[in-house]
Amino acid sequence: MLRPRRVDLEKLREYVLSKRGKDGGYLSYQYMDLFESSAEDTYYAVSSLQALGRETPRASDTARFLLRLQREDWDYASLPVAYYAVKALALLVMRPRDVERAVEYFSKILEHVIEEGGGNTSHVGYVAEEHFLPEGSLRSLGASGILVEAEMPTALASASLAVEGLTVLGRKPLDIRKEVIDFVLELKTPVGDFRVRGPSIESVYHAVKTLLLLGYDIGELTSTRD
Repeated sequence: MLRPRRVDLEKLREYVLSKRGKDGGYLSYQYMDLFESSAEDTYYAVSSLQALGRETPRASDTARFLLRLQREDWDYASLPVAYYAVKALALLVMRPRDVERAVEYFSKILEHVIEEGGGNTSHVGYVAEEHFLPEGSLRSLGASGILVEAEMPTALASASLAVEGLTVLGRKPLDIRKEVIDFVLELKTPVGDFRVRGPSIESVYHAVKTLLLLGYDIGELTSTRD
């Protein structure tokens, strides 16, 4: 019988901190500060440190990085950037520079998803020219060798991120609650998954989370639970 190995929490903390950049954010493949940090990795770093019972060192620098991701026009580079920035700031007990514009940003994306239906949203992914990407984006080298944004959520994931972003800001989309719920349920298949790029546990997660946030009784999703 294999014995469970003890986890060295201090080493875990050191690993997380090794991904910290000069800009105050974090990036999973941090190397000699050659890359800008991403909102997503910064969120996971802060949440991991809190789960370990450790404070975020120089939290004010991390907060400044996250606040800066809301640009001068008060919008964000992409939905994932907005979502992870708002979530990470909430962990640090902070809010975006302009809360109302952040609310408007999430609301517009949610309305766009509902209007477009079950297709993939086209405004959340970027292909970079040369090696430039909007600040806060999580990057990935594609097969072509071109640096692209790794975060390209489906319509269902976009709805989920937007609803949770609004919830974190204290602004659930109650005015279009029924429309969002109907949008999610229309994607449900007889076997219980949700029709987005083929069946996946990720799409089920986003669907169930969205319904829960909107107060829908998921007990009715019998085939999904099975």
